[in-house]
Amino acid sequence: MCTSRPVVHQYESWSAIIRCVGLLTLWLVACTALKAEGGDSTKHSLASLPASSSDSQIIALTVVAHGLIDRNSDSAFLLARRALDFSTGRGFQSGVAHACNTIGWAFLSKGRYDSSVFYLLKARQIFASLESPRDVARVSINLSEACTRQSHFSTAIEHLLEAESAATKAKDERILTDVKRQLGIIYRETGEKQKSISYLKEALAGFEKQKDLRRYINAAVSLCIVYNEVDLRDSSLVILRSCLTKSTQIPRNEYQQGMIYEHLGNTWKGKKEYGQALNNYLLAYRNFQKIGNTADIAYEAINIGRAYVALKLFDQAKTFYSESLHLADSLELTNYRQEIAQYMSEMYVAKGDWKRAFEYLQKSVEISDSLSAAASLAQTRELTERYEAQKKEQEIALLKKNNQVTLLTMQKQRAWQLGSGIVVLLLVLMGALAVNRYRLMQRSQRIIEIEKMRNDIASDLHDDIGSTLTSLNIQRATLSRQFENNPLVTASLKKMAEHTTEMMESISDIVWAINPKQDTMESVIFRMKEFTAEVLEPQNIQYHFDTRGDLSGQLNPRQRKNLYLIFKEIINNAVKYSKGNNVQIEVVSENDWITIDVKDDGVGFDEATVRRGNGLRNIRERVTELKGFVQLESTLGKGTFVSLQLPYHDLGMKTSDIKSMLPSNKSLRNHDPHTPVI
Repeated sequence: MCTSRPVVHQYESWSAIIRCVGLLTLWLVACTALKAEGGDSTKHSLASLPASSSDSQIIALTVVAHGLIDRNSDSAFLLARRALDFSTGRGFQSGVAHACNTIGWAFLSKGRYDSSVFYLLKARQIFASLESPRDVARVSINLSEACTRQSHFSTAIEHLLEAESAATKAKDERILTDVKRQLGIIYRETGEKQKSISYLKEALAGFEKQKDLRRYINAAVSLCIVYNEVDLRDSSLVILRSCLTKSTQIPRNEYQQGMIYEHLGNTWKGKKEYGQALNNYLLAYRNFQKIGNTADIAYEAINIGRAYVALKLFDQAKTFYSESLHLADSLELTNYRQEIAQYMSEMYVAKGDWKRAFEYLQKSVEISDSLSAAASLAQTRELTERYEAQKKEQEIALLKKNNQVTLLTMQKQRAWQLGSGIVVLLLVLMGALAVNRYRLMQRSQRIIEIEKMRNDIASDLHDDIGSTLTSLNIQRATLSRQFENNPLVTASLKKMAEHTTEMMESISDIVWAINPKQDTMESVIFRMKEFTAEVLEPQNIQYHFDTRGDLSGQLNPRQRKNLYLIFKEIINNAVKYSKGNNVQIEVVSENDWITIDVKDDGVGFDEATVRRGNGLRNIRERVTELKGFVQLESTLGKGTFVSLQLPYHDLGMKTSDIKSMLPSNKSLRNHDPHTPVI
């Protein structure tokens, strides 16, 4: 988020001088809190605030807190809580609303969206009761942003419509322009790119007219994100470079400049100019280091690592990934740790280090699983914080109304019961997750052991039996030369050669069928093409082998074997019996079905009169096992047509389905720069 110039609601006061002195005092206190080292110093500064502060000073305190959110969110939160305590104790409703708005935005910056919405809704309710349309509008804008980050787009639009109505009533053009920018972001996230571009351009024109440079730059960056998504990266580069120049006109603007550099890096990465992308990521990284924004440093280190991987500079990539992981651990950013583990797995895949790639992929999946449990725990903490906030307000009210003691006790008892129920539920959930995780690990171990055994069997068959058959064939050739004048021996050796060749082909098929490296539909297609060429070309039979559609499925050994043997039998029949000159082969994947068509221009046959052999029966049995259908059409003198139809989902899982089970590559960071409406 980026800070904005403070705009304070106008309050009636008889002395502007007193307000100025009070505001100056609070600024000095806020600066002391920001510079203080450690939580005790900050708390001491806050405790030193005068209890006799005026209403205007309390409002000024919330403005100061809002301005601190980008640089020191913890100090900002403490200042806002102090303002809330003062306002509640004095019964100053407007101060309570301003403090709740600031606390809500502070929670938003920390990613605590439920708590953020809770405080923002409370602020809007109070402002509505005070009939302050401008304040209602600005809080509704902040609510819309909180809902957008949670992908609650319909709710976000409802808040924007309310903000637009209130801003129109208050005649506040700046908030109306902010509404357009937020609408542009929502339409971008929902996939309506053209509407997004239109609204963001309107926002740009409005901020330029209002000479609000900071918001102009934020809207421009949001527009560039859309341009990158619709492949208008050159336009994005032009706008971002212009924004970079304009950003130097704003003092202490390292954060916004860092965001611009980051999006310049993203744009260059989209153009596959990884060197340029790396340079801009490094500039963003240094900007975030200047302001000590640890979370942004950790994220930028991930971007730098990915750029180094794209440039094949794996040692440098590992250095930045390790730094990001260290920072993520210190900040307890579990989502970043999951993302880093996934990217490190991809890095080791690029290096060909499959063992480490698998180890980091396991870590990524484990962290992803833990995030679900962590989300439940976070929700519990947020509920507890809400309860504590409500309890504190009730305790202050009890000083004036002692007759509510009984009611408060009952509320505590219900809260404890609710908390106990949540704890028990969490324990049960954690136990279930642990058991499920153990089962998954056991199943994965069994799969690895089975694949190792298949590799060993394939290797043994190829090395032992294959070499024995090759030696036998060599000895047969030697005997053929020695007894070439003996017809009986020559005939026996010829049969031996045929049997040996058939056995070698069978061994080759078996090795191929059980080798786990061949567990793909693409491997089967390649094998089919090889066999077609080996059989048809020596017979001077012309053939065409065409493929269409997604053939990236995974098959188990029995499925591959059955599919290949069916095809092999069809081609052998075409060679032995068709007496044709051309064979047309087509493999098509469409609508979750695979169709294999084989057609020749041979003599054909009458299926009713042909002798029933094992070939056609085997084809039908294997097709039935694959849960498919076979169609055979043959006419004397016009050739034969065989069509297989097999369900893809029963053959195996598509690669796209496998990828969908892995952690998403989408970044967990919200890429839009944010400016709170204060």
